Amino acid sequence: MTDCTKIVARALNLVGAHSEVNPADPELFEVGFDELVGLIEGLVSDEVFFGSLISVTSSGLVATVTLTAHGFTAGQTVVIAGASQSAYNGRVTIATVPGADSFTYALNASQDSPATESDGEHGITCTLIPDEAGDDLQEQRGATTALAAILAVQMGPLCRVPVPDDVKMLATKTGERLRARYQSVSIPSLVPSKLLPRGAGSTRGQQAQTFFGGEDLDADSSS
Repeated sequence: MTDCTKIVARALNLVGAHSEVNPADPELFEVGFDELVGLIEGLVSDEVFFGSLISVTSSGLVATVTLTAHGFTAGQTVVIAGASQSAYNGRVTIATVPGADSFTYALNASQDSPATESDGEHGITCTLIPDEAGDDLQEQRGATTALAAILAVQMGPLCRVPVPDDVKMLATKTGERLRARYQSVSIPSLVPSKLLPRGAGSTRGQQAQTFFGGEDLDADSSS
């Protein structure tokens, strides 16, 4: 079971829609996974998570990203953020991988090349979003707890169950701590709470100390 699935399972468990005795339907996990991807994308766009620093050039409708030893493959989905030319930014699908240090994706319109930074603080970044295969995520205990809690609040209405007040409080508390921990210009190239597969890029910057000060808050799939 991948960590992505564990996060979804924990979220469903928090609202009483999943347990070992009464497991949630597979379709509900699919919905939860889509919600999780959307949640991570939103946090990336809010610059709560910083991905690997990259440079981007283009020729016609093809953008080429340079990222040393990225480890990506064609078909994976990434979020590009931080370019002043907005057409470079967004959720994109890797089209080709010409080499170990580069990949390409399609643009909707021709752009000035190279892409330039929008604010000069965070740079242009690339963050891997889990695809349908459920890429294994590196463990980051506090971040997975925060994601599960926020996801639980999102999933409650979909499960047609009321979200307990303590879950709402957990979502608010962990969400605030998530932002406070990572939404900082002092950590410009932080991998998004280690939510990248191992080997997915070497330009990672200094890793933060264990999220939430080392509290044992693992994403547990048990109920």
